[in-house]
Amino acid sequence: MSKPDKYTQIPWMPIALSDLEEDWREGNNPKIAQAFIDCGYPGLTDSTAWCGVYVGSRLLRVGIRPPQAPAWARNYSDPDWGIGLADPMYGCVVNVERGEPGGDSHVGFCVDFDDKYVRLLGGNQTNDVTDSYVVPRSKVISYKLPIKES
Repeated sequence: MSKPDKYTQIPWMPIALSDLEEDWREGNNPKIAQAFIDCGYPGLTDSTAWCGVYVGSRLLRVGIRPPQAPAWARNYSDPDWGIGLADPMYGCVVNVERGEPGGDSHVGFCVDFDDKYVRLLGGNQTNDVTDSYVVPRSKVISYKLPIKES
């Protein structure tokens, strides 16, 4: 997939893409522990679901505040956080159902999409940071464009 012209306006994506070259595998990984610390959860480790703090830590690195309690992935769908999008775009934050509606969810960054599916780059995807998590668009809770607060 070619990156859109606005790629340079999506400052968290180069950071997330570079994470694909790093070791984020679970097993007392200090990078995951640091993501928890960055998001206000000192003492938690990769034995706790970490997709939300992964996204939050990448946004914080470029000066964008994640939603309240970013360890709970569903909070990325909070109507008071970010700009809601009707359709996906490269780099947007995608929150998807994982199991029953209203239950657990997963969050990551959009790296590709078509009429039926969205592909995410995120943490805690097969216990690592990957860009291969593909989900039907029917499972999407929200597409959000993170913004800096003024």
